[in-house]
Amino acid sequence: MKAYMLANLDDPISVRYTETALESWAKQYILDIEVIQCYTPDTIADLEPLYNWKPLRHKLQKGSMSSPSERAGDISHWQLLHKRAEGGSRFYVLEHDSFLLDADEFERQFDFTMEHNLAYANHGLFMSCYSVSEDAAKYMSDLLLKLNFPLNGGPFGCMERLVKTYMSDNPSNNPFRWMCHHPNAQYVDVGDSSESLRDCYNGWSIPSTPFTLASTQVISKSMGITQNHDGMTKLPWERSDHFKIID
Repeated sequence: MKAYMLANLDDPISVRYTETALESWAKQYILDIEVIQCYTPDTIADLEPLYNWKPLRHKLQKGSMSSPSERAGDISHWQLLHKRAEGGSRFYVLEHDSFLLDADEFERQFDFTMEHNLAYANHGLFMSCYSVSEDAAKYMSDLLLKLNFPLNGGPFGCMERLVKTYMSDNPSNNPFRWMCHHPNAQYVDVGDSSESLRDCYNGWSIPSTPFTLASTQVISKSMGITQNHDGMTKLPWERSDHFKIID
């Protein structure tokens, strides 16, 4: 299956992360990964006005507006969501620091995703490895571009709200519609409703889940990160215990 890995090919640090990511993903044979240029603050002028940016709500940056760097990252994800809405075969989205932890676990989750045609399948930490169904993508693309959907967080949090809205407005008898990790990212759960996805995101459900984290994000403390998070006081590797730290 096709996968697009977002990277800034003009940034040597992003390129180095991409090389590390691709080395880890070489352990599997499901995804055919193509590295593509992400959007940057210098390339979003025409796209930024299409979206309804609002003050951030997550506690580490609450009340502030997203930075140009953050918006470029967000737009990179949303533009691929629009591409998925155009139809064709399902594909995956990977970030430049996506790191495969367990090829067998990823295969189990991939097979489950295909069997149930999950609307949203997130196998990695935050937005490092995920895919969406065509139907969900069409609905969520319209929310973003036609219905002024408020973007008041990063792509991980906003994707949760988009998927919950889709499932609430599009009932289904499918017993499994989403896959995502808990705040304790060791646990990856599945469910069938917006309520169960909310419980998963907030850690309200009991982590007796069928899956574990298949991939994560890799961080080098010496290289740092490539996205500027204004107002973020925590160092990147302090935000989760589940990053892959390589130095």
